Amino acid sequence: MVIFDHPDTNINDFSKELGVKGIELDLLSESNVVKAIKEAFSILGGFDGVINNAAATGEFMLQKGDAFSPFEDYPLELWMHGMNVNLTGTFLICREAGKYMKSHGGSIINISSTYGFLAPDHRIYKNQKFKSMPSYSASKAGVLGLTKWLSTWWAEDNIRV
Repeated sequence: MVIFDHPDTNINDFSKELGVKGIELDLLSESNVVKAIKEAFSILGGFDGVINNAAATGEFMLQKGDAFSPFEDYPLELWMHGMNVNLTGTFLICREAGKYMKSHGGSIINISSTYGFLAPDHRIYKNQKFKSMPSYSASKAGVLGLTKWLSTWWAEDNIRV
């Protein structure tokens, strides 16, 4: 097993604790994703399955700016960051892993969120600093759409998505 995590994390200690290989991965860099998938394939000798579970979380987004500002003031930079991590990152991992899986099949599991198919109840957060980020809901809905699309695209290649 190989796990990926953002370069700002301590992937080496975590992977040693799990007894697996850890690879730093910046999902915002297409070339980094291509390189990381190639390295994982080389280590494993193939892919039977891939799990996409990355998310631009509120804590991380707070470092980028006011992640919980009202929608009318929501910064485009945070919108794009959420979309790039949650949706584009999933797209890149699927695309690159799928290239290796086409010859023998496999499974790809894309983790979305309840907020990907249900809108948050904003009344819950009314008097709190924390609010659901619009980029999170929109990008996780996109993950669901991408997953459905890929499931039919790769069906004949025995890749279950």
